Amino acid sequence: MATYTYFCEDCLCQFTEQMSMSEYVANPSCPFCNESYHVYRDFRADEFFVIPPQHTLGSLADRNTATKSNDEKVALYNKHNAYKLGETSETHS
Repeated sequence: MATYTYFCEDCLCQFTEQMSMSEYVANPSCPFCNESYHVYRDFRADEFFVIPPQHTLGSLADRNTATKSNDEKVALYNKHNAYKLGETSETHS
């Protein structure tokens, strides 16, 4: 459901309507004066935020670490540095 903002020039009021894109009406009736002839869409008041999907390894890592607590982040950081320095507790045969 999208929220559309309209402005009525007859009674000078602004109102919003929630509807799906398939139900969209360009000039709905004003809920205050029931007029639809001078009702216009106020595009500036509509809030459409489109965030393009990011499919890089770094964006996936950032999204994954954003769900972790600070303690988990510190533990992962320490584990990574220990692995990087060759101080792993696991031995491979």
